[in-house]
Amino acid sequence: MGSNSWRAGLRAGLVAALLIAPGAWQGAARAAVAVPCSTAALISAINTANAAGTPQTLDLSPGCTYTLTVPAAFGTRGGDGLPIITGNITINGHDAVIRRTSAALFRIFEVAGTLTVRNLNIFGGDAGPNTGGAILSAHGTVTVIESAIVHNVADSGAGISNDRGRLTLVASWVRANSTIPSAGGGGGGIYNDGTMVSQQGSITLNNANTAGGGVYNELGGTIRFEGTYVNGNKAKQRGGGVYNGVGGTIRFNDGQVKYNRAGLFGGGIYNANGTTAIVLNNTNVHVNEPSNCAPSNTVPNCFH
Repeated sequence: MGSNSWRAGLRAGLVAALLIAPGAWQGAARAAVAVPCSTAALISAINTANAAGTPQTLDLSPGCTYTLTVPAAFGTRGGDGLPIITGNITINGHDAVIRRTSAALFRIFEVAGTLTVRNLNIFGGDAGPNTGGAILSAHGTVTVIESAIVHNVADSGAGISNDRGRLTLVASWVRANSTIPSAGGGGGGIYNDGTMVSQQGSITLNNANTAGGGVYNELGGTIRFEGTYVNGNKAKQRGGGVYNGVGGTIRFNDGQVKYNRAGLFGGGIYNANGTTAIVLNNTNVHVNEPSNCAPSNTVPNCFH
């Protein structure tokens, strides 16, 4: 999850400038509901917040581990460890952990409304043959701030699946997530066919059974990376770091795509959507295997 000093630096220098309007945050904070260190209490608090009809803020118990052993809900794509987010909910984690500890297969969050998580660690979700191991945004709006999405599993989007939604990552880690080995699809870290922005974060050490070890983007999906590192990811076929499929567009600003590996083509970036689909601005694509970008000449300013 990175060093404490790096994490502290991100908190001190970046978050205030990148987040939602201060007035909105302060208003939400005044209405915060303290959630005891109990999974039952967390489920109850989310149900109450969903029903409120107005934006709600939940403060988790600092450092608590909320363990999930059975699904609390079932959407159209498998089980969810917590109630489906249908309202407008902010969860202040205070470095708490939400973790699946069960042989049963289910993700952690499904979002059909609006969810913001801050300083929260989300571990161990497993959606099995479905998408979104930690978080599935089902046409929802998800903002992840100073948080870690780690060791989750799914058919695609093992960390996060953004299905026609809006996803914003700020100073967050998507790390060591994997699509299922035998038949899993793309997007070890993130699958996106919606709108996605990643600011000052890292997408590292994720693994995809097919393409897009770090990120798989397609079908009208748009991504903007700002100061984000996409490093050390693996894909069995194409796009060890990033796979950009038909209909996808990506812009990289002030970041890096390094040390990624693909089994066939495009260790750093594989672009299947033409030469104008990807823009590299002050971004280092280097030391990827078997090549930095593929097919040849499809990613301007990327050198083999």
